[in-house]
Amino acid sequence: MNKEKLSEIIETLKANLPIETVMEDFGIKLYRCGKNYNAFSPFRTGKRSRTSFTISPKLNIFKDWVTGQAGDAIKFVSLLENVSYPEAALILARKYGYITEEEFQGRKKFTKKLSEDLERKHNKIEKEEHKIAKPEILDKVFRLFLSHTKLSDEHKKHLLFERKLSEEDIEKHMFFSFPSRAIMRKLLKDIENTFDGLDVLKDVPGFYKRKGDSNFTFAKYKGIGIPIKNAFDQIIGIQIRSDEVKEGHSRYLWFSSSFAIDDPKFEFGTSSGSPIDVVIPSVIKYSVLFITEGKFKAIKIANTYNCIAISVQGIGNWRNILDTMKEIESSEKIKEKHGKNFVIKNVFMAFDSDICYNVAVFEQIKKLTDTLLEEKPGLNIYYTYWDINYGKGIDDLINNGGHKDKIKKYEKSVWDSRYEKVIKKAKEDENIDEIWKIPKEKFAKYFEKYMVL
Repeated sequence: MNKEKLSEIIETLKANLPIETVMEDFGIKLYRCGKNYNAFSPFRTGKRSRTSFTISPKLNIFKDWVTGQAGDAIKFVSLLENVSYPEAALILARKYGYITEEEFQGRKKFTKKLSEDLERKHNKIEKEEHKIAKPEILDKVFRLFLSHTKLSDEHKKHLLFERKLSEEDIEKHMFFSFPSRAIMRKLLKDIENTFDGLDVLKDVPGFYKRKGDSNFTFAKYKGIGIPIKNAFDQIIGIQIRSDEVKEGHSRYLWFSSSFAIDDPKFEFGTSSGSPIDVVIPSVIKYSVLFITEGKFKAIKIANTYNCIAISVQGIGNWRNILDTMKEIESSEKIKEKHGKNFVIKNVFMAFDSDICYNVAVFEQIKKLTDTLLEEKPGLNIYYTYWDINYGKGIDDLINNGGHKDKIKKYEKSVWDSRYEKVIKKAKEDENIDEIWKIPKEKFAKYFEKYMVL
């Protein structure tokens, strides 16, 4: 796994993992103290005071006032487990489902220099805040950007025949082939005319300047551009499905210029964050909300069930779902299509069918659903499940015609309690404490044997 991929994983973890959650998951008891938490330092023995170890949720860091150790959640795990900073990042990435067990086991030993470089770059206590522009600004800039693009025949064939989208879907969701920088001159002219200048690009992900250059440019990619929209039909981000995937890289990337934030060669870089996509069907028949992973699945769900589907771009990137739900319930566009106020009462979790053997996926979904119920106690939450032979993703299931009689739903309380029993039984039989040490294929057999639904 190369340095660029490791940096990408670290940034994802830092953006989506609250440090207090990580600490609690690693057995640290936290004591609320105003806006912060205190704890007994796990790095010291003998007499300890919990007031000398502080956790700041706002800054997402900890500070041990006796030893002087401080940093983010990754630094905390590196100290706790006595491993390097990138090794700690991969432990967290595996635990919370950002990488597979195979990716973790296939890692190579990190050099001391690489470890130090990554920690120096990412584990910063005080870091300049790089704000993302407001949704209305992002929407205007991204729509101007899209006006200079088109969809290639090759990419259109992929969407039509591989993803089985309709011509209407492709047009409605504004898929495009990522352009070359040849469009830059005309694009900058349009942006300057719209905003009376180019300063707006300072806070738009994907755009940046090289120091000494007079004009902005944008990060280059080759692949299908996927606009990410909020409940108000505003484009708030762009994801790219790469044409080619290099070893150690992901197929799906964000249009981002985060690489320019700390590099002295550049200026005005901005991270994309992890925006949540909202797909609104042409006709909304039901006050049901589906939550899934990836836009292609959300489109299929919205078209098939005539209800709103939101998608996270990565199983662990669900922290902003509550805000997204509030936006959905307040959107005039959605109210108009629904014919009345849209009130979310029923939520269906429609993640891949490998939830049956991928414990990391289950743990993330459980944290998400626990959080939803804590904030909205009246919700009815269901897990959807189907035999993996009918397709891994719900879009595969729908494309294969199995959504009518093969998909099943289970109440959260029933699924959670029985799944926990499966995990407990597997740990007992294998005589281990960490469930991830059991190969997925082996755990799947425990699931089939003990998950009586």
